[in-house]
Amino acid sequence: MNSNWKKLTLKEAGVCLIDCDHKTPTAQETGFPYVAIPQLKNGRIDFTDARRISHENLKIWTRKAKPQEDDVVLSRRCNPGETAYVPPNEEFAVGQNLVLLRSDGKNLFPPFLRWLVRSPGWWEQIQKYLNAGAVFDSLKCADIPNFELTIPDFSTQRRITEILSALDEKIELNRQTNATLEAIAQAIFKEWFIDFRFPGTTGEMQYSELGLIPKGWRVFELGELIDSVSVTHCFEKREVIFLNTSDIEAGKVLTHNFSPVEGLPGQAKKSIKKFDILFTEIRPGNKRFALIDFDAEDYVVSTKLMVLRTKADIPPIVVYNFLTSNEILNWLQHLAESRSGTFPQITFDQVRTLKVALHRDLAVKYSSLAWGNFQRVKSTEQEDANLTALRDYLLPRLMNGEIEV
Repeated sequence: MNSNWKKLTLKEAGVCLIDCDHKTPTAQETGFPYVAIPQLKNGRIDFTDARRISHENLKIWTRKAKPQEDDVVLSRRCNPGETAYVPPNEEFAVGQNLVLLRSDGKNLFPPFLRWLVRSPGWWEQIQKYLNAGAVFDSLKCADIPNFELTIPDFSTQRRITEILSALDEKIELNRQTNATLEAIAQAIFKEWFIDFRFPGTTGEMQYSELGLIPKGWRVFELGELIDSVSVTHCFEKREVIFLNTSDIEAGKVLTHNFSPVEGLPGQAKKSIKKFDILFTEIRPGNKRFALIDFDAEDYVVSTKLMVLRTKADIPPIVVYNFLTSNEILNWLQHLAESRSGTFPQITFDQVRTLKVALHRDLAVKYSSLAWGNFQRVKSTEQEDANLTALRDYLLPRLMNGEIEV
């Protein structure tokens, strides 16, 4: 670290804090995103599942200040990952327990702020000022401007930002590419198996319990195509990889880390194998599902996850894309919320009665297309994991001056 690095408080560095603390909207509207803590995901705002508010309410929520490009949205609850920068051309409101940080650009390069709030020094300041609460620990707005951090000169800030942002931009581009590939697979499924516009169609139709379907097709109950498998894991090794409902999301397996068998929770029971579909029983709308595309003898999953295994010659990717389509997820979420109990929950008996019209030959043809997309998505996810690891390795070293740029 050279002499051009200085210890400054956020206030001295020209960073102002804007308190946007409001209550959550009471009703779902259409219009602009209302960003709450769950939308802050490791430096990025996920607008896809944000609540919506009207233009009139947007004016109310942003009366103190509108989020601007390169502002940082910060959670006062201070959990790791609960920060995000504001991207360009996004109009939204921020909600309860969130604040905005904004640089005046004199001592702090505005895009550098997104990395400063993820530096080791930032988390040291959080520990210094954190206030214990009855429900959760939090920061006082008055304390945040007093955070003291070691900040490099302006040109070094620019170079650090260029390095880390280049990695982040590639990660984001890969994420968008994967979203497109997954959307293509779902769109083709809908085109072929819902709208019946498939290659080689003759237009000849027949009556069925689902209405008119192509001639030669058949309506299947999902229970004819899959079983719910519950095989207790043998626990022959001292360590296994445990997957709870929170460890899978929208097709991704989020952890592959081994844990000692001793100390695993009681619901860690089910064994799985390659090509099984994992699907949550609780709140299916939260998209806790995945298709296992790897050898999984060392994995054990929670009893709150259904292990669905194909038993016919319909390829697993066909069942998976049917089960995870928005229409089916919304229906299953409706069934879950209709159930009386502690959590909105579904059962396999409800899943097995779902109906789909299929033609086996076309299902095989679809599988070759969808599986190719699926594998490309997995390859890109692995690249993202490598880029994320590199970024997370470089970030503290760059921010501490261990690596000169």
